[in-house]
Amino acid sequence: MANHGGKMKSVSINGVKMYTISSHLRSVAAWLSLKKQRSLRKDKSIYPPQVKVYELRQFSMKFERHLESEIIDFQVLADDYSKLAFLCADRSVNLHAKYGEHYSLRIPSQIPAYFIPALGPVPKWCSSLESLTEELEEGGQTSIYDNYKFLTKEELEKLNLTNLIGTNLLRAYMHGFFIDYRLYKKAKALADPFAYETYIEQRKQEKLEA
Repeated sequence: MANHGGKMKSVSINGVKMYTISSHLRSVAAWLSLKKQRSLRKDKSIYPPQVKVYELRQFSMKFERHLESEIIDFQVLADDYSKLAFLCADRSVNLHAKYGEHYSLRIPSQIPAYFIPALGPVPKWCSSLESLTEELEEGGQTSIYDNYKFLTKEELEKLNLTNLIGTNLLRAYMHGFFIDYRLYKKAKALADPFAYETYIEQRKQEKLEA
């Protein structure tokens, strides 16, 4: 089951709860003041990724730099523009010196942090999670398999659905598979078109015998 209440996301599979405690929001560096941002003029291109620096007083180009990915932002590291740092769309930081590219590094993607109450208590350094998880458990939640029907392999053979094994229409679980209930009803109707009439007759017979 999944819950998005508040600012924390939680998922529960087979009764085991897991909470996402990491944020996916990007933050701006706190040390970069607004005055510093206004003092710089920043330009970028889409393709090919390149940077050209001009001396406006002499109307001449001082140098140009070429990169492998689109430039998201850059920072001047020296007064004479000989040292530059470029942040690119592929999460790479390229450091350039007077002679050209000096070093390039890749920023790793964010690794989410999770809290699973079934594995142990809340750590002391984040005790506030305990109250948040208790609030989430009080609310109603929907099971991830509520709209699915569990079938064994033998039942799939009776419904002529064995060709779906290995596709995203079946979810393997233990000794069988989960299938969307709507698809199951359609397959059931095709495999036994008189099943509903048989069910009605059985119900009538049960009422007569009662």
